[in-house]
Amino acid sequence: MIKTLLAAAAVLTLSGCAMVAQTSAPPAGLSWYVISQLNSFYDDPEDPTNRPPLLTEPPAGVVRAMDVNGDGANDWVVDWPEGAQFCGTGGCRYTVYLTHGQNLVRVFDRQVLDGLTFSMADGEPRFEGSFHHGSCNDRRDDCRLAWGLDSTTRTLVPRPSANGDTFSSRDEEGPIDDIWSGED
Repeated sequence: MIKTLLAAAAVLTLSGCAMVAQTSAPPAGLSWYVISQLNSFYDDPEDPTNRPPLLTEPPAGVVRAMDVNGDGANDWVVDWPEGAQFCGTGGCRYTVYLTHGQNLVRVFDRQVLDGLTFSMADGEPRFEGSFHHGSCNDRRDDCRLAWGLDSTTRTLVPRPSANGDTFSSRDEEGPIDDIWSGED
């Protein structure tokens, strides 16, 4: 229920930023990637038939078009399904791709506790969510972290969250989590 409400809130126009869901289908490469990730969870080399039916398209609601940065082009939010593959003590995984010409640029890929929100703050698109205490300054309580979108570099830059939580100078969390990016 909360995930549905957050998804609905994310497609609203916030503070003048045109973050409205678009109507076109996701790019074929993005659909293929999502299908591949979902199907690969059930790979069983000992018994390749030990699996649910293969997906041939992303499930409804997993890939959403949004104009995240207000440039009039579809950007893409992947709200990975709840389950052991994409969720854990750190919440569930969200991935955000910005459209840049004919290509996509992955700008966010992390587990978020209560969903990812998009808004405008100080004239820039802002990404914000609640994160596991391991991502927080005091490491005791969950916190809210935020990033602003630098439109020149198409990267997310740490910002204070709406409630004032900030990043630790010694242990800054990035918008792309190592477990998803393949980094150590």
